[in-house]
Amino acid sequence: MKILETERLLLRTLIHTDLQPMLDINQDPKVMEYFPSLQDLRATKAFITRVEQHFDKHGYSLYACIRKDLNEFIGFIGLLTPRFEAHFTPTTEIGWRLSSRHWGQGFATEGAKAVLDYAFRELKLPEIVSFTSVENIKSTRVMEKIGLQHNPNDNFDLPGLDKDHPLKHQVLYRLTRKEYLDISDMENIKTSLTQLGSYEVGCFYNMLAQFNNFIVPELIKMPECDYPTFLIEEQVLGYEDILQTKGYKHFKCLKAFHELGKIFKLANYWYQECHDKKSALNTEKEISSVAKRLHPKISDFCKKLRETAVSCKQDEYFSGNFE
Repeated sequence: MKILETERLLLRTLIHTDLQPMLDINQDPKVMEYFPSLQDLRATKAFITRVEQHFDKHGYSLYACIRKDLNEFIGFIGLLTPRFEAHFTPTTEIGWRLSSRHWGQGFATEGAKAVLDYAFRELKLPEIVSFTSVENIKSTRVMEKIGLQHNPNDNFDLPGLDKDHPLKHQVLYRLTRKEYLDISDMENIKTSLTQLGSYEVGCFYNMLAQFNNFIVPELIKMPECDYPTFLIEEQVLGYEDILQTKGYKHFKCLKAFHELGKIFKLANYWYQECHDKKSALNTEKEISSVAKRLHPKISDFCKKLRETAVSCKQDEYFSGNFE
């Protein structure tokens, strides 16, 4: 069964014909360098059975990785639940094991990115981890490329191995769903901003200004409103120069993008509630009503850009720039 597809890869559930190529991979000393031992036919069969049972129980598992241009099985990439206990379990691990003949071409990163996105957006898993020997630089580079984060305090000793075993000490990378969606949204915002023309930039800033002028005062009046302090007039105006001079193309500060992204999403909430209905906010009653509907959403900064902008993409102001 097909699960995911990328530009160069197809990820599907394992089938019986995968046994022999999987065995070949499990017998490759290069591939198994950071595993306790090579895996024989019996171990490979048991492994595939475990993968199938995991899919039946959880609805996801490790997936056969097919290189599309060759229609060839090159290993697996996917998700699995660790069976040992540690400070970060229970959790879901993202992992990969590819034939050494296909190393160095970015397949592990390409497939793992797709699986990570699937895990958070479709499966809505709260956290994904990945771990390996502290010596396995190749795998940790993939972990970093797909966006997993490392805290040295998370490193751990793998249960079941002697204390002097070379694979005992493991490095742990992890990422929560909230962190992933925040990062993804910022990347989408960067891409979208670089596509804006001068007219769209003007309309975008005009929308921010209207949001700031009409909605912010009402939100601030509400009890216990934790309205973000960065969305004040001076800082919003500070973004005007950045936008209108197209300086956004040269942004290297993720924090600035992060703040701009939050402002942009709040503005889109306003757009969805008011502008899309073609209603003018001419009375205090209307302004207050809209603000009350927006207030519960203020903390929901993780909503995907493509979803929040969906009501804008057909508008003449945006000319489909957020496709």
